[in-house]
Amino acid sequence: MGCSGSKKAAAEEVIKPPTTAEKTETASGKVPHAVSPHTLEALYTVNKHKLGEGAYGVVKDGQAKEDGEHVKKGQHVAIKFIDKAKLQPEDKAALHDEIIINQAMHHPSIVEMYDYFEDAKEMVIIMEACKGGGEFFCV
Repeated sequence: MGCSGSKKAAAEEVIKPPTTAEKTETASGKVPHAVSPHTLEALYTVNKHKLGEGAYGVVKDGQAKEDGEHVKKGQHVAIKFIDKAKLQPEDKAALHDEIIINQAMHHPSIVEMYDYFEDAKEMVIIMEACKGGGEFFCV
């Protein structure tokens, strides 16, 4: 998926919903319910432009390849890649809870979360790209 490794291997990798073991890792006991059944590569183009980088991963600029439930074809998005190997179990649980909360929030003053992917190595969050060059601070 996405930011590292060969494109061929990434394209062949199937994004699966969290396993039962992952379900128990969240502090709330809930699991993000909108894990996309599609691959990141099928729905989004990940551009090389890096918007920001943090302790757990990187945020890149991207575009939707087709119309979706929350995005239009060609729409710019912020794509946040989180390396699960860098997360402590309590951080992973808190992140899952944050994703659950973001999935329920829809307000013009809050950055919209459009999509979510997860596999054994990383979590990928597709979010609204903020206008005015502040994407990293909004994500």
